Amino acid sequence: MKTRTSKQKTGQISFLETLETRQLLSAVLTVDDTAGTGAQFSSIQAAVNAASPGDTIKVAAGTYNETVTVDKSLNIVGAQANRNGATRSVPAVQESVVTGAGGSFFLNHSNVILNGFTIQGATGAPGVTTAASGGGYVIVDNVIQNNTFGIYLNSSASANPSLVAQNAFKTNNVAGSAAGNGIYSDQGLHNAFITGNSFTGQVNSAITLAGIAGTQDNIEISRNVSKDDANFANIYNTSNLDITRNTITESAKDPVNQGSAIFLAGGNSDVDITRNDIKGGSFSGIAVRNIIGDSNQDVFISRNTITGRDFGINVTDEGAGVVRVTRNTVTQNGTGIFFGALTNGNLIERNLAKGNTVDGEDDSGATAATVKNKWVRNIGDTSVPPGLFASNKVKGHDAGADSDEGDDDNGDHGHHGD
Repeated sequence: MKTRTSKQKTGQISFLETLETRQLLSAVLTVDDTAGTGAQFSSIQAAVNAASPGDTIKVAAGTYNETVTVDKSLNIVGAQANRNGATRSVPAVQESVVTGAGGSFFLNHSNVILNGFTIQGATGAPGVTTAASGGGYVIVDNVIQNNTFGIYLNSSASANPSLVAQNAFKTNNVAGSAAGNGIYSDQGLHNAFITGNSFTGQVNSAITLAGIAGTQDNIEISRNVSKDDANFANIYNTSNLDITRNTITESAKDPVNQGSAIFLAGGNSDVDITRNDIKGGSFSGIAVRNIIGDSNQDVFISRNTITGRDFGINVTDEGAGVVRVTRNTVTQNGTGIFFGALTNGNLIERNLAKGNTVDGEDDSGATAATVKNKWVRNIGDTSVPPGLFASNKVKGHDAGADSDEGDDDNGDHGHHGD
């Protein structure tokens, strides 16, 4: 996976450099909804219609009540372009606000940049839609709020990476299909980076990848912050996936409206879930299931810190050897690490599980000697059945998310070869 991620990032950098070169050669068109400012257009759509591929459209602060369909490669920038949408706080009058009730932007062509807007007010529709037939979408530095869902993110262009970065997704819960998601995908997604965004108050999930088998691969979800979303990542049928270095926080337990923070529903393969910080909430910090009938494969869960959940790590997938759980710290949960009755062939090693109601539970056997999963060098006090932990044989620095690197620890992607 390190090799895959490196290739993705190289492709992303190369793509953005190409865009920069293209923009230097392009025309600049201006939009302002206030008359008398000297802008060429009063609507974004009129500027898009007049533009040539590669042009830049600069949109002044104001409110644009329109649905914009983009059918060519363009750089569309709002008043807050290149100012981090995930963290910025400016008066609304300084924003370029697009309020299309049917959705603010439809990106129907590859290589479109959308930068520096507030996108809100879509009813029964997402704020932004990307066409599954394209790729190379760059959606950055926006505030995307109060839509049915935030971005309908699809792309079939495996050689053309897309980037969703430094956006704020806020309460995208207006009634309608797929309501309550920050980012939702079900038409295929290839070679995408979702990084550095903030998510707040989505009632279904910050991110849902729900495509059919074979349509979602090479995706990185990294360094995002989620606060009080019903869950963070809800994942089906995805291969070559990294979920890493995200911070996920719930202010209170709400078992009626919350789900697991990171949820693998089934059909996923080559998944790394690493170095995430998960605090508070109901159900599981990380859950591995096969509720759609297909087991997950080759799941690596490492160096995560999980506290205050009903379960820290919860695995019920019945496939053989689905998951390796190593060097995680799980504290103050109901059950720290749980494996269900039909699990088998999984490896649980060098985890630190302390201060949970039950530190570890494996229902695949009646005794520690007969469980069908392998527990090795973990630290904990209480287990069902007794004897899963051997805390007197393991040094504190040899287990958990902050443990020392060892000869058998290959970092974030320990289960993948070069």
